[in-house]
Amino acid sequence: EDAAVQVLSGVALEYPAGFAAKRALACSILGDLRDASAVPALVATLRDPVVAVASWACDALARIGDRDALPALQRWHQRLLSLASAGAVPASAGVVDVLLAQAAGARLALGDSRCIPDLVGLLLSGEDQARRVAFEAMRARFGSELQYDPDAPPAERRSAVECWQAEH
Repeated sequence: EDAAVQVLSGVALEYPAGFAAKRALACSILGDLRDASAVPALVATLRDPVVAVASWACDALARIGDRDALPALQRWHQRLLSLASAGAVPASAGVVDVLLAQAAGARLALGDSRCIPDLVGLLLSGEDQARRVAFEAMRARFGSELQYDPDAPPAERRSAVECWQAEH
């Protein structure tokens, strides 16, 4: 496993521009391996010019769970918010709200509660997958305390979010 982490971190994440899919796959595998020695390479990959690759690095860092990655994840989330506000997230990267939910969820998983308002907002997203990602992140933190169904009609989702906000 150590050799695999070294090769993926030191070689695969360094593939040139035309190999974004391979860099993304390397991030996914590193996330599966959950080896903290991959964190520095994944942190560097958060700056990848290909948004999809950086997003996979975010996912891997969340799964590894090393709190040392939190400042880099905060910067990635801000980068993503800036790209989204400028309409500069390429369609090939995925659905913007899903990417934002993933980034905020990664921050929350590593202990940064300042992203909770972002996740709460994404519970009301029109994107099914974004709601599910935000809900899973919130549920991991708050357990069954969050009485919310990501598949409920919009009015029910809004009511559940308002109830939760009133209690917190």
